[in-house]
Amino acid sequence: MNADVLFIHNLLQSAPTREWYIAGGSVATPNDFEDIDVFISTDAAFQLMFSFMSTTFEKVYETSNAITYLYTAATKTITIQLIRYAYPVQEQLERFDLNVCRKALLPDGSIYSHPTSSLPLYVAGVIGYKTPQRFCKYAERTG
Repeated sequence: MNADVLFIHNLLQSAPTREWYIAGGSVATPNDFEDIDVFISTDAAFQLMFSFMSTTFEKVYETSNAITYLYTAATKTITIQLIRYAYPVQEQLERFDLNVCRKALLPDGSIYSHPTSSLPLYVAGVIGYKTPQRFCKYAERTG
């Protein structure tokens, strides 16, 4: 697991809820990702995580899908997104557009891999406008 992901995971241990998980590219391809996506399992957990993350990290901007934060360390900046939609981990992973991204780092430190998360790479779940670009990126990474 990438050191930045583990560092953010460790910081999130102080959150007032355990109904969160880190999922997607930062877990599936831990050496080549743009941000760390934090998901919540329930609507009630969103407010708790929003309050916690807004006091722990620097809030940069909000969209209808996520709130983006930065954590700046001595030598680097880590981008973290709190995803607004609440789904249990398996249901959320099934919504991911690419099967290889269907992995999550749970609060207890264990990894959940959706049964479809192994290769070969294919498009699945909810297809967005960036899906073709993401498909090409992950195809390059996985050979």
